[in-house]
Amino acid sequence: MPKICRLEARCSLSTLVESTALPFTALAFELALDIAPALSVSGDAQTLAQLLAILLDNALKYAAPGTEVTVRLCRQKKHALLSVHNNGELIPADALPRLFDRFFRVDKSRARAAGGYGLGLSIAKTIANAHGGDIRAESTAEHGTVFTVTLPLSE
Repeated sequence: MPKICRLEARCSLSTLVESTALPFTALAFELALDIAPALSVSGDAQTLAQLLAILLDNALKYAAPGTEVTVRLCRQKKHALLSVHNNGELIPADALPRLFDRFFRVDKSRARAAGGYGLGLSIAKTIANAHGGDIRAESTAEHGTVFTVTLPLSE
């Protein structure tokens, strides 16, 4: 399998998240950032930025009008937790396990209207896994929808 990124490079995840999210603020005034400083990972900045862009694009696309999308980056022991949260149409519980499958779409009619091919979340998972991390999704009426990426911190 070909390498999709250079894992030997150390990059500031805090700076990367801020610089990747910044252009999205022009698209959505309701974008809130909560970024812990000085968190670094070993990895490829370009593909990590792609991962965040995929999550932000989806969150903004499926957020309810007038609601806030939140990007958080924090430290949890030896890992960085990157989460993207929105309130909008919930993802059915039976669809959650398949979200990261290639070409999977929750609602085929809505997916066609929103564009895309159902590859974004699969690509995001591939990037997270290539960096020694993981990605998961939760969607509840009480808390909305949140995608969380866990990545090992470089010391």
